[in-house]
Amino acid sequence: MLKKQKNALMKLIQEHGLPIECFEVTEGEREGHPTFSIKYRNSPFVFIILEDENNFHRIRNIFYTIFNVNFPVHKCYAKSDPTNADIYDSFKQWITNHLIPYIDESVEPDLWQQLKENQLVTGETLGTEETSPFTAPEKVQLKLSINEFKYLIEEKFKPTEKQLDIINARLNYLTDSVERLNRIDWKSLALSTVISIGIALSLSHEQGQSLFALFKQVFMKIQYLLP
Repeated sequence: MLKKQKNALMKLIQEHGLPIECFEVTEGEREGHPTFSIKYRNSPFVFIILEDENNFHRIRNIFYTIFNVNFPVHKCYAKSDPTNADIYDSFKQWITNHLIPYIDESVEPDLWQQLKENQLVTGETLGTEETSPFTAPEKVQLKLSINEFKYLIEEKFKPTEKQLDIINARLNYLTDSVERLNRIDWKSLALSTVISIGIALSLSHEQGQSLFALFKQVFMKIQYLLP
């Protein structure tokens, strides 16, 4: 391929807002012809241009990974001699219809899995089922711990102003509920509050685990309040 053609593909990646350092190129062989391949790092996604070994201006075919079960490789053209416009159009379609949906799915948090895993955290942290109300000193301690949790969230995740408004609203409601809910009901509300904060922050699975670790860190100190 000509440098002009290769550079045009790089510009298309940048135009779609994708970091160019996440891609790597290789030159190899397929079906007995040289290839120029662009791969999204650490993924099965690759765009392959089958070249003509005797003609800089001729492209024999195009292959690319599609976003589907088992990530099959699609042969783009049955006809011969795709033009430069065909190459660029196929590359844009690959990025828009297949690569970006794959990236979006990769970073989307699995909230149901987080709920399943972190129910164990709250079980360890907040103790067994108990319907008695909190005492006055316990309410004070819980409110202080909620404030500490809020501070740690701000320090670790640096929420935007809009996200912080949501976090404050959730934690203020949790604080107020100390006065009216018994231990088991408050425990349930605390769990749903942490999950809703994770959603507001658009956290990845790993970041969601980190958020629950902060929650556990704070409330382990007062575990004895929640038998």
